[in-house]
Amino acid sequence: MQNLFNSTNLDQTSSPEDLGIDSSLIKNFISDCEKCNYNFKNIIIGRHGKIATRIVRKPFDPSFTHTSFSSAKPIVALAIGFAVCEGILRLDTTIEELFGDKLSDKEIKKIKGITVEHLLTMTAGKSVSLLFNKEKDDWFDTFINSKVIGKPGEKFKYVSENTYMLGRILSEVTGLTVSEYLRPRLLEPLGIEKFYWETDKSGYEAGAWGMFWTVDDMAKIAQLFLNRGKWDGVQIVPVEWLDMMITPHISGINTIYAMDKGFGYQTWPNYEGTFYRFEGLYGQYIFIYPQYDAFVVMQSGDIRQYDFFPIVEKYFPEAFKEERIEITSAQREDYNNFIENISYPILKGGPRNFATEQALNLNCYKMVKMAYSTMQSAACSFVQAKKPGKMTNIVFNFKENYAEMMWDEKSYGTNKMIISLDSETRYSTITLGQFESHVAAYGKWLPSGKLQVQVISIESPDIRTFVFKFTKKYVFVKAKVDSGLKDMVRFELFFMGFKNVPFVKIVSFLADAVAKIILYPPFLMGKAKKNKISEENKS
Repeated sequence: MQNLFNSTNLDQTSSPEDLGIDSSLIKNFISDCEKCNYNFKNIIIGRHGKIATRIVRKPFDPSFTHTSFSSAKPIVALAIGFAVCEGILRLDTTIEELFGDKLSDKEIKKIKGITVEHLLTMTAGKSVSLLFNKEKDDWFDTFINSKVIGKPGEKFKYVSENTYMLGRILSEVTGLTVSEYLRPRLLEPLGIEKFYWETDKSGYEAGAWGMFWTVDDMAKIAQLFLNRGKWDGVQIVPVEWLDMMITPHISGINTIYAMDKGFGYQTWPNYEGTFYRFEGLYGQYIFIYPQYDAFVVMQSGDIRQYDFFPIVEKYFPEAFKEERIEITSAQREDYNNFIENISYPILKGGPRNFATEQALNLNCYKMVKMAYSTMQSAACSFVQAKKPGKMTNIVFNFKENYAEMMWDEKSYGTNKMIISLDSETRYSTITLGQFESHVAAYGKWLPSGKLQVQVISIESPDIRTFVFKFTKKYVFVKAKVDSGLKDMVRFELFFMGFKNVPFVKIVSFLADAVAKIILYPPFLMGKAKKNKISEENKS
């Protein structure tokens, strides 16, 4: 394909004020997020085709990709838009029309009349359990045979498998995966290179989840929408389709968020019509403000949307002023110093316990295997096709400024993670399920003789804390996850429109208590093997 594009990057100005954005309000926005312990990672704010500011919260690195969760859904809608505009799909194309010869009469009745547009607007009349096993179950069959809750077009029900089915439909008519189809139409023109989508056992991409991209790529998509589908002066996406995506097709949705006006084609227009958003679980957001020619994109690791949205509404779009704002060099320096020192509260190293380290070095602990004993929480891995877990054979190897921790997990091989003992950030690459992930881990010896380890995932929302208690023969591990199932249940109930706060708190507390026993165990135990592993075999 001929390269018609001169640039795929957005230029950055020297200060937000150059684009008429009040940096003092951005500082207050960040401070409010920190006050409520909202775990944001990377933020880009842009206006008038340029980046006004980048906020990188250490140790997160914007060059790494990050999981998108449901903010992938509008990307699928874009792919469907290309297919519709190219005449290979219609909005009234039905599932039966494309897959009827592969379905039984009973199955056809369960999807009768469901069109591409019903899937786009979440009105397919199907309800898929959030707990279906994506590792074992067939995703296509799960949707086809899921519960029917109404006739197509009658009722809004936010079901991620609607979006998965859009991807299956696209693959059926093109013979390509969604990302393969999008590569010459969207990804290459915008210079989106670090792009990955999780697939099911048959190689079909998840669509609604499992997409990984960088925060800069999120900013490019936001700018593409502000440009009304143009990039470098070339019309990438037809304007008519963009308008259809951000127009509310469904109203009266029962969610707790007052800002929701309805649902477009996989997008959320707000009540006043002043902005629309793409959103994914754990805070993967693209906020687009057409009236102000501005956007805010962010990657996060926090599911508390109910705490975060009021902060967004407090500062945006107020921060976007009409004209360029004059700023002194001292004010510019003050703002730059502020964003340079934004950091997640990482675990700070302390005095070393060299005698214990020497005694523990290269001991191998065979753990009691549990399904979700891993570096990743069950709340994050439940959407994965291949799930991590059953951690065992834990070995520590202490060095001058850090320790190496090695372990086996299911049949995926051995992982090795660097644990910084001097508070310096060192990234490690580990494999969790089918994903190669980067983590930054920090360790500290407690006065009690226990070893505390904080593991911060770069590509996923997880931040986990482990406390290891060593005896002569055993290791006991206490595990804690930030933003666990309790927060997820609370989010889901609020999202569904439950406004009874005491009820929500009780249900989420009970769900979390049960999950700690069944899903993500708070306590692990292992026994030391008789012989230490050798230096030659430790890796």
